[in-house]
Amino acid sequence: MASRPTARASRAAIRQVRTPLESIWITDSILTSAFERYCNIDRLLRRKSSNVPGPLENRRRLGTRKMTGLYSTELQPTLPPWMFESPVDLSQWTWSPPTSAEERMKNKETREGTPLATSGFWQLWSSGAEAAKAQPSQPALEEVVVQAPSDNYSYILEKASEALFQSLSKRELTRQYSHVMRGLQQDIYLGRISADDIPDMLAGFTHKVEQLLEHAHRDWTDGLPPSVEAKFKLATLQFVDAIIRGLTTSKVQGLEQLESETCNKLLAMLSELPQSKEAVMLFQEFMQTAPESYATQVSSGIETYLRTWLTEIKKPQKHLVTALVNGSLDIQEGTRLFDTLSALHTKMLAGKERDESIHVHTVWLVFLAHSSKVSTPYFFDALERYTTFAENWSRSRERQVCQLLLRHWRSRKTFSHWESRTASRTFDDWEHPDIRTFGHFIYSIRFSGQRKAFVGIVTRLASREVLVKSIIKYVNQAESLCGRRLGFIASDLDDYDLALTLLELTEVHRHKLISTTHPLQLALLPWLKDMVLDPRMDVSRVWDVVNSLREDNEKMMELKKLLMPALSTWFSMADHLGDRAMLRNVSRCNAWVRSAGERPSPDNLLAVTRAGIRDLKRGEPGRFERHDWLVRLNTDCLGSKQGLKMAKLLGEWQDRNMAAQRQLFY
Repeated sequence: MASRPTARASRAAIRQVRTPLESIWITDSILTSAFERYCNIDRLLRRKSSNVPGPLENRRRLGTRKMTGLYSTELQPTLPPWMFESPVDLSQWTWSPPTSAEERMKNKETREGTPLATSGFWQLWSSGAEAAKAQPSQPALEEVVVQAPSDNYSYILEKASEALFQSLSKRELTRQYSHVMRGLQQDIYLGRISADDIPDMLAGFTHKVEQLLEHAHRDWTDGLPPSVEAKFKLATLQFVDAIIRGLTTSKVQGLEQLESETCNKLLAMLSELPQSKEAVMLFQEFMQTAPESYATQVSSGIETYLRTWLTEIKKPQKHLVTALVNGSLDIQEGTRLFDTLSALHTKMLAGKERDESIHVHTVWLVFLAHSSKVSTPYFFDALERYTTFAENWSRSRERQVCQLLLRHWRSRKTFSHWESRTASRTFDDWEHPDIRTFGHFIYSIRFSGQRKAFVGIVTRLASREVLVKSIIKYVNQAESLCGRRLGFIASDLDDYDLALTLLELTEVHRHKLISTTHPLQLALLPWLKDMVLDPRMDVSRVWDVVNSLREDNEKMMELKKLLMPALSTWFSMADHLGDRAMLRNVSRCNAWVRSAGERPSPDNLLAVTRAGIRDLKRGEPGRFERHDWLVRLNTDCLGSKQGLKMAKLLGEWQDRNMAAQRQLFY
């Protein structure tokens, strides 16, 4: 006997075990697993088994055959025949030709021409009317006569008032009221309620709300609770939302078909409600979808609503700030909403006093700062106009400008991930209490680009002196200082006097410095020439700046090699130095150049010569030893010919000066 069943034995077993489909349903998987258990076949054997269909068939070939069998007639049905509830009797089916296109269009026109579709609230009324007509045998006293309303919205108003009345005794508006408003929006969208019916419906809704308010006042003699007032306002918001969204999304009618007076009333109602995210998004949708000509007609309502953004609040509410930051409220240059708001802001500034103008302009700046789509030049221009109203700078105004700039940079995402992470300790919120002055703000900025932008806007605000004083005050009051950052501040300001002042302050507050690896002297390199030529500056400070370039650093060493020849020239131009001091400093520069393995350049020799012949220029005979040293130096560097030429020139100059002195004394 074979070690395992052959394919022939497998087929014989299948023929014996498999029964007709009419009696029992056995799938191939059940049969295979039964065969494996019966014959004690290991699953590992099946992986390298026969290609003949059956229990020992290779799994991969079995899957391929099953997939191919899907498109063949040998496919097993997914269900046994007795599980089909109602088998289709195709013998009863007769063929009929397809409907022609003309007949389909005719049937469609017939359906569209029927009065009032059967969905929404009209369907509820029609079903009730049909139910009433279907029971004529009831007694006359109990008979319910349902008549069609004279308009298409009375039923909706009744349902809305009932749902709102039921909501007064509950914590919040019922779902029934929201369902009524969704039905109203659907009816307006489908055109069952036309734009001509909305004025009467608005008047009816206002009347219903007034009646419910009177009823509520009778129940609460001490005054309406805040929760009840909030329900009425939310109900009004949902009503206005249903009308506007129904018209803006409808393909049958649009906003332009609504009377301008009615639209102004709707916007006025919206402006009287508490400003929420839903109200803001609804107004933005209205501004985006209303045609230009229609927006001009309802400009009074638009202006009424936008005034609530600029006047009733000292700063934008949280929902407005959130919508501005995430970009859902599109305050972007060129959009209708932005242009309208900007024009209203300008109009409000014209008729206001100084304090009110400052308030309105501050709110406008806060809007611009929070908007991620406002460009930096436009924001800086608006911030520059702030000085027109805020003439006298105070600490509060300094803090406002710092917060606005920080908020604008954050909304524009100009801070990198690293900077936002490290600066979060200082800039946790746009109203962080630590940001009080310009000095603290510019010291806290990490990147040079933001510092230069801040210096630029402060210069445009004509408050550069305020910035310098604020920096000095902050350095005196700070608990710890970073010399490198102070150097960057002086460099970005490009202010030589401020750099000297900061250098003096760091020497006074040396104990506050966090680290001395990057001293402030490095930041003074751009002003090294000014320091050499400044009569107030001590030469030792100049050499402190030069010596801050460490020779163990390759980049600093290369910079020093370029700096020392220029430094010798600058020392030779410092007329406030004495002869010995000038020559000593020039010689020190040249000595360092030669010790570094470099030959003195012609500029170095010119500087030494200029420092060595100052006495001859004054008409004195000169110091002969010094002149001999100059001749030897030029001979070594430029050759004997140039040395002889210089010796001859200096000798003539000495003889002429000595002859002039003899004539003066005799």
